[in-house]
Amino acid sequence: MRTWSRLDRCRKTRRIVWRYGTGGRAVPPAAVRRDGQAVDQGRVARKKAKNPSKRRIKYGANLEYTLARLDRDASVGSAQAAELAAQVRAGTLSANTAAIQAGFRKQREPLDRLRHWWKRASEAERERFLAEVRNF
Repeated sequence: MRTWSRLDRCRKTRRIVWRYGTGGRAVPPAAVRRDGQAVDQGRVARKKAKNPSKRRIKYGANLEYTLARLDRDASVGSAQAAELAAQVRAGTLSANTAAIQAGFRKQREPLDRLRHWWKRASEAERERFLAEVRNF
């Protein structure tokens, strides 16, 4: 939770504002307790879509995206996608495994991971790794 700076009243509007760290934005009255301390109300909520059921998830690697993608593929006529989505919802299959079987996520092999991290390793880390492999 944020720690708020000094609270003050705006000279023009007489609203309570905090002066440091926020650019002096006005605090809504509900955000101030009786003892004058500001309460963190989090981020400002965005407008919700008129029909949230039509919200389309465009990308991601989480359960919500995977199920949405399987449902989209099933609505186009893929029986395999419908079966995989049912198994994920039942808990007999993980979302990642279903995505790999459906073909829209690739399975990372150990050699792929080694190549990925080799590029990011420093020279000292590479030498230490090669020494460990030679002694193995």
